[in-house]
Amino acid sequence: MTGTTGDEQTESAEQGSVPAEDPTLADLIWLQETREDRLAKARHLR
Repeated sequence: MTGTTGDEQTESAEQGSVPAEDPTLADLIWLQETREDRLAKARHLR
């Protein structure tokens, strides 16, 4: 994290993700799938 300003971090974060206050259907589906993947992995690890 050398030479990185807060502004640069904010810009990259905005470009790499959708604003939380306005999720699209695709984002909701992606979140649901990743959640199910995590649950499946958790069950597999038991």
